[in-house]
Amino acid sequence: MNATLDDDIIIIYLSNIGLYLMRYVLMIIIILGLVGNFFNILVFHQPTFRSNPCSFYLITAAYVNIIWIMTSPLSRILATFQLDLSENISIICKIRRSLSYTFSSLSMISIAFGTVDRFLISSSQIEYRQLS
Repeated sequence: MNATLDDDIIIIYLSNIGLYLMRYVLMIIIILGLVGNFFNILVFHQPTFRSNPCSFYLITAAYVNIIWIMTSPLSRILATFQLDLSENISIICKIRRSLSYTFSSLSMISIAFGTVDRFLISSSQIEYRQLS
């Protein structure tokens, strides 16, 4: 009987460690992600970079990342404080999941388009350079 009590205490202790890690590590990730994406927007809106077609894709990725950060990880932090509305309202859960998948995909697609644009512009064949 004493062994199960000790096991229960260990399980509760480890659950609390996981909860606190999720809260505070995600907060740091959110803050760093927002700051980094705002700097990306500031840098790529400069006149020297604005004429570059690749900067459009990177700015788009930064905006999409900000929206994703505000929908997905932020709602997970709120859930650790029992402030998650998606547990009680199913439509919010479905919308949050859809937004999370959509914005994470849009970010990757935007970066992929920027990569393709860089490939086209740096190609030695003139036909590829004209596509950029």
